[in-house]
Amino acid sequence: MIKAIIVEDEELAREKLRFFLEDFPNVQLIAECGDAISALEALQKFTPDLLFLDIQLPGVSGIELLRSIRKQSPSVIFTTAFENYAIEAFDFKTIGYLLKPFDRQRFRTTMIKALEKLEESAATPTLKNKIAVRKEGEKSKYIMLNTPEINHIQSNGNSVLIYTDTEFFVMNSTLENLEKTLGTELFQRVHRTVIVNKAKIIEIENLSNNEYQLKLKNGKKIWTGRKYASVVQSLLKI
Repeated sequence: MIKAIIVEDEELAREKLRFFLEDFPNVQLIAECGDAISALEALQKFTPDLLFLDIQLPGVSGIELLRSIRKQSPSVIFTTAFENYAIEAFDFKTIGYLLKPFDRQRFRTTMIKALEKLEESAATPTLKNKIAVRKEGEKSKYIMLNTPEINHIQSNGNSVLIYTDTEFFVMNSTLENLEKTLGTELFQRVHRTVIVNKAKIIEIENLSNNEYQLKLKNGKKIWTGRKYASVVQSLLKI
């Protein structure tokens, strides 16, 4: 679940965002603020993943708010009536820019792209043990998957397929990027197209020519590449 905060001084604008967010059940709205001061308190209290931020706020502007929390800033979708702030806005963790007035379709388009960017940056501390994934055919619905639940990951062109015991999910990433995101503590690449969860391996079979077959707890069998023979041998202490 992605935690979000709305920072907007107009009640109607907050209501509009709240209504549009109902299309994204994987996003939990945890706070609404009408100014930067109350927003700062909410940010410190809740540490959200996503911030909907108006730039022109009473007293302290949205840009000034972000400057004050630059190191702890969540990802941001700016909501503003002023187009000239766009360049300055992208100095921060900006994953969307909604120019007022925007309609429901524009909001959906921006949100889908923003969720994809959140997915790509899933290695950040707030998402350390989770990654944002979607089911095949559900482009606008994401879930936060606990990484220990993953059995193995298979490359699929410009995306990857992430398999658990009971289902699989799609992530718009490359195997190389996901390998960096997950690290090697729990996961290991054993083929140019496959990453496995080391905790899921229950059996290894030595085939020939430095190739191995790994059997996972769910019965799935994974063939390793010759290039990764030493990795597999070290992994399983052969």
